[in-house]
Amino acid sequence: MANIENKTFCLIQITRFGDLIQTLQVAKALKAQRPDIRLVLVARDQFASPLSFLLEKTFDRIYKFDVKTELKKECSYKHLNTYFSKFVEEISEEKIDVSINFSFSKSSNYLHSLIESKYKLGPTQNRQNQIDIFDPWSSLVQSMVMRGPFNPFNIVDIYKKVIGVTPEATKKFELKKKDKITIHPFASHHKKSWPVKKWKEVIIKVLRANTDIEINLVGAPNEVEACKDLLNDPVIDHFKKRINNHVGKTNFEQLFNILKESSHFIGHDSMTGHLAKLAQLPTLTISLGTVRPAETTPYGHYSYSIAPKTKCFPCFPNEKCETLQCHADISYQATSQFINMFINNEEINAKTIKEQINVFHLNGLEILGSEYTNANLFQMKSLTEESVGPKSVMRTLLRILFLYKFSEIEENVAFPKINNETYNVIYGCLEGIQHLYELSEFGKKYSKDILIELAKDNPSLDLIKKLSAKIDEIDNLQALVLQPYPLLTPFVEYFQLAKGNLKGSNLVELSESNYVLFNDYSILTSTLHDLITKILSEHKLKNKPVTGQAKD
Repeated sequence: MANIENKTFCLIQITRFGDLIQTLQVAKALKAQRPDIRLVLVARDQFASPLSFLLEKTFDRIYKFDVKTELKKECSYKHLNTYFSKFVEEISEEKIDVSINFSFSKSSNYLHSLIESKYKLGPTQNRQNQIDIFDPWSSLVQSMVMRGPFNPFNIVDIYKKVIGVTPEATKKFELKKKDKITIHPFASHHKKSWPVKKWKEVIIKVLRANTDIEINLVGAPNEVEACKDLLNDPVIDHFKKRINNHVGKTNFEQLFNILKESSHFIGHDSMTGHLAKLAQLPTLTISLGTVRPAETTPYGHYSYSIAPKTKCFPCFPNEKCETLQCHADISYQATSQFINMFINNEEINAKTIKEQINVFHLNGLEILGSEYTNANLFQMKSLTEESVGPKSVMRTLLRILFLYKFSEIEENVAFPKINNETYNVIYGCLEGIQHLYELSEFGKKYSKDILIELAKDNPSLDLIKKLSAKIDEIDNLQALVLQPYPLLTPFVEYFQLAKGNLKGSNLVELSESNYVLFNDYSILTSTLHDLITKILSEHKLKNKPVTGQAKD
């Protein structure tokens, strides 16, 4: 991050509260390393204003827009266009050196394209109405975070990588003796939150086992009715004096103060968990539905997550689910027992968990805890699983491959331990990886042939068209590989995104970029094949032959 003294950085974050708090964490890290940089934030008023008491301490200027209010004034395209033109013009007067889009949405991409800046990071819209991404870490977000459950990095670390913050672990904070614990038993989507009856059981069990604590219940105004249902229980009546109901009664600053006066936070994946981490609290997240613990767990020390082992977890918001099996797979008994360990600041590891939580209740869930690697990157590590499933294996390998490819960083990561079922699944992927490698090699050949033909005095346009058609065919064939090998989705989608952002203003430059891309992809798939082979070999050394398939 050399030669950026007295520069102005503009961060664009127009999505929800949680994303805005994660952006704030990145901004604070940047300011700590480079206090001379001027930081500007562009956000929606409905999200930025409630958090202004925190944002204004880090950002030098905050630009907030409010589409709904403007439409109430005059519901017309002309009025809205005038409003946004003035808004963008005002931001552009900042003489921005670097603008960074952290929102990854069509509207933010378009807004990013309108803001004048010398350099742009993150997605932006070009004049052909296509997405342009010029940095690799934003490409990873677009191809993995936005499209599947394979992203192995916490979103705060990704944002730090995009903006160029030097990896640095957050400092440990002092654990408080349990007194008041804060619980947020709700979430923005029904898939992400337990039914009220489970939270009733958890709260009752925790209060019975810990006679010296009070519980602060927090939530938004639209969660008041759910809270009434939660507290409407004859058994809970016995504990009413130890339950402080703040649901729908606080603004964000008051909520933050409640968190600062608490010793621990427990809840679902939501903004409140991220706010609790800013208040330096240990956090426990009950991860359900669409939640990806590796990606969205509150960033910092003493972060824990209880996640289901359900095969369809995590899912997508648009996927219909009638059974919500992931909700059933996490028992309130195991959760209550773990909360007792958590709020009493006990040592939490595989041994202590097995000693205090019934094995029967552990069968359907996984407990994860936060740690920082030797590269000062945050990750969630399983505290209960001796072996991992195919998705976890792929996330580990993605982390190894892309961390080295983008930043030339090697973490001291042990090869994942697998069981027989996972062995068979990832063994089956080797054939698909081989197909991708061969397609990459053909892509290199055809790209090179085009360059050779273009170098001739009289290049054949017909031959160049045929070779270009062959390259297009390769792109289609790569997509077909995903049908039998869905675990390879992140690799193909990353390639397709990179293919759509090839650099070059003429056929020669585009062909050169194409060759480099195919070469990189060939190395990537070859390395992936080697890593999986080593994992399989290590498993075979420790176990008897699993199937008749693997004779290598």
